[in-house]
Amino acid sequence: GVCGDYTAACRAVVAAERLATTGRRVDVVSLPSWDRLARTGAEPLPAGVPTVSVEAGSTMGWHRFADACVGIDRFGSSAPGGVALERLGISVDAVVAAVNEVLAR
Repeated sequence: GVCGDYTAACRAVVAAERLATTGRRVDVVSLPSWDRLARTGAEPLPAGVPTVSVEAGSTMGWHRFADACVGIDRFGSSAPGGVALERLGISVDAVVAAVNEVLAR
């Protein structure tokens, strides 16, 4: 893959690049620590901006910030990283579909 396709972050970046080719402007923002965010009291994203989270784990907590969530809300599977993410629905296509759905609302 372009940036180590075994990560959810990479899939978000590739999805943003794909969406840009269709005229959609998408920014990818990393939130590495809920604890640090809570301590600052800052909002990670501007209010009113359509948001999709991409998490290689549970989407729990993301609903506070995101209009749609791509993640794993069940037990995982055993496979190489990229294969596991694909099997569990964390793919570039899933991210693109979630963004298009949110923007169509």
